[in-house]
Amino acid sequence: LIVPLIEENWIHTTVMKDVLDEYVKPFKQDSKPGIALLACTHYPWALEAFQKSLPNWSIVNSASSIAKYVVSMYP
Repeated sequence: LIVPLIEENWIHTTVMKDVLDEYVKPFKQDSKPGIALLACTHYPWALEAFQKSLPNWSIVNSASSIAKYVVSMYP
């Protein structure tokens, strides 16, 4: 459900918030924040929405991480 919402540019809607909150609910049951890897190519577009659904978590944007790695390989 998340990818179609991103593709329709529904990123900053209550629908996106509700869907993300439902998806991450099992992970938030732990008492401490964790690390979320946005591994899908669509997910970095919704970085802010993930940050709101997972407050105090470390969110790894795979797109920027890969871009930084590629740049470092070709100085």
